[in-house]
Amino acid sequence: MKKIALPLFIIFLLCSFNSNRDIHLDFLNNQNQSAKDYVINLFKTNDIVILCEREHKEFTQYELFLEIVKDPYFIENVGHIFTEVGVVNMDDEINDFLQSKQQDSLSTRNKITSLFRDIDLQPYWHCYSYPWFLGELFKINQSLNRNMKLMLHPADYSFEWSKCRTPQDYKAFDDRINNRDSVMAQNIINRFKQIRLGNDKRKKALVIMNYKHAFLKDHRFLGEITHNTGRYLSDAYPGKVASVYIMGLAIPKERSYTLVKNGKWDYYFEKSKKTDVGFNLSSSPFGSEEFDAIPPDSIQHFRYKDIFTGLIFYKPVQEHKLRTGWNGFATNEFIPELRRRITIFNNAKNLGMTDEDIENKILDNNIEKEFLYNNIIKLRKEIDKWQEEL
Repeated sequence: MKKIALPLFIIFLLCSFNSNRDIHLDFLNNQNQSAKDYVINLFKTNDIVILCEREHKEFTQYELFLEIVKDPYFIENVGHIFTEVGVVNMDDEINDFLQSKQQDSLSTRNKITSLFRDIDLQPYWHCYSYPWFLGELFKINQSLNRNMKLMLHPADYSFEWSKCRTPQDYKAFDDRINNRDSVMAQNIINRFKQIRLGNDKRKKALVIMNYKHAFLKDHRFLGEITHNTGRYLSDAYPGKVASVYIMGLAIPKERSYTLVKNGKWDYYFEKSKKTDVGFNLSSSPFGSEEFDAIPPDSIQHFRYKDIFTGLIFYKPVQEHKLRTGWNGFATNEFIPELRRRITIFNNAKNLGMTDEDIENKILDNNIEKEFLYNNIIKLRKEIDKWQEEL
């Protein structure tokens, strides 16, 4: 009996040990594909890959986007990038610039600034990532043949500040905005159709959309349906659209910016030292978990694999850098025009800004700033608490 008891005791210990292991960690320990390589490989089976951008201001993700578009496979087989940011009527001007030859660094900087001033429906776009990314694409293109140059296509509503003369003009435009996701999706579809019918041998596209716009299904909040660009694209090109969730901040409760799964997932990635990794959700334990990146659907029950094809973890939360502003945005010659735009916007939206508020706003985007999430200490505590609980 004693000879039998010892092996049984060992088996009991092994079972206890295995029951304490987490399937998420076991899964991650077997994942070795970088975030960039994961996205590139998705293009081999999909025509469109959507990246669910984390907070617009978060700059680190754009360093990843740059690595993706610099990849030889992307340049040779994809080449086209669609962005939520930017009015669709700027497409030709943006790509004329991207396909041009560099003259000198000052001229290039001035052109990027000029484009940046006009790309948004509001008086200005506050994120440093857009002009930076535009400049990096321009640099890459300098060494590429014309038929291989990268192209950037804005997808938002058509709007021109030069044609908006009064608050009434802006309000009339604003009142026409309805189901923005449908408009962005149709703008992408229209341009993508031209790409497919054109001479460019590249018939694929990367789409960068923030938050819900990247969802492959519509979502209901408090009973009201929120249509999503990703769902429209998936319907238009069935079986050929992938969407990837880039882990960052989520809103599992209304107006509460925090981490998915109360920081548990971040802990898993950091514990397994997988801080630059991507994988499909359908075959992972992460995919089967309840979708909590936004407040729960009031009608349907979604899991992560219902909303996204894949998941990327790229750098721990304390390394996320938020960057705003653009040096030289508000030059002396542009300040009167910027003042005019802010005043029109203020009056059309009834924001109640004072003259002093407007003057402060004029220079608000003129200085480049870098910072961390304002609740970073709390976020780290949420992640670190799992060291004791798991």
